[in-house]
Amino acid sequence: MSSAPARAPRRAPAGGWPQTGSAADPQVTAPPKAAETPLDSALAPEAPAQAPVEETSAPAPAPRALPPATGNGPRPAPRTSAPRTSASANSATPVARSLLPTAKTPPRSSLSDYTILLYGAPKVGKSTLAAQFDDAVFLATEPGLNALEVYQVPVSSWQTFIDACKELSEGQHPFKTVVVDTVDNLFKFCSEAVMRKAGVQHESDLEWGKGWALVRDEFLRVLNRLALLPYGLILISHAEFSNIKTPTKQIVKAVPTMPKQAREIVMPIADFILYAEVLDTPDGQERVLRCQAAEQWDAGARLDGFPNTIEMSYPAFRSAFDRTLIEILTPSGGAA
Repeated sequence: MSSAPARAPRRAPAGGWPQTGSAADPQVTAPPKAAETPLDSALAPEAPAQAPVEETSAPAPAPRALPPATGNGPRPAPRTSAPRTSASANSATPVARSLLPTAKTPPRSSLSDYTILLYGAPKVGKSTLAAQFDDAVFLATEPGLNALEVYQVPVSSWQTFIDACKELSEGQHPFKTVVVDTVDNLFKFCSEAVMRKAGVQHESDLEWGKGWALVRDEFLRVLNRLALLPYGLILISHAEFSNIKTPTKQIVKAVPTMPKQAREIVMPIADFILYAEVLDTPDGQERVLRCQAAEQWDAGARLDGFPNTIEMSYPAFRSAFDRTLIEILTPSGGAA
């Protein structure tokens, strides 16, 4: 008995296939579904798709591509942000402000712009001299101001010093001069704080000189920020005598008692290095300030022409400071 020829796939009628389960569906084998209420029809999912069949209706239009920039089709809405400015635009483009100077800066005429390292033997009068500067406040790292009527902040740790510097930087005070008395102890406090944070007892306990580097960086960081504040800065140290051998002789030289690591930081940032000394004269003892370097002491001044030696008093120092500025600003010696 020959088999019946295969039937061609049915084409969908123009009105679409009847609902599954309706009497109009000629291939229904299951009994028709119960009548649905309007609410059931609204919530019921769509009927599952039939096997792929060839559609006779017009195919769905393909998604439209964005029109080219030069086309005539609709363009997207403009951006709300300002467009970029190209170099070829007609409008002027902002020009970056130059950091290079256009004029020379004259020497600073206020002592509040200078840093002074003052050192000398104990009881020579260093603190007394510093107290004569304008509106001075002492950051006292050691006792020694009992005989002076001054504004002072007792400093017994590196953190206390940082806190005091922070208050000074805020500017809510009348002070114009900051005196660190002494910078020797201040460096010691810095070293103790850094080593405690590193969990060691001494700088040499860390490998490859790391301990010394940590102390140096911390001390330099804070001291530089203090020196940049708009106040005069006086750093007080004691003096010791060091034997220095040269090819021809041996010299006894007065130097600050700070450790070498501290001296390498303090001395370069100081505008004046003043050595306080007591001289024996026919009229008795005389206290002087050595302001220029010699074989017997460390000293120096950034102002060219500053005297070698002056009386150890604030009026004498101020007078020498003002005279030197006048000579620098008016080389002919006229009035400033």
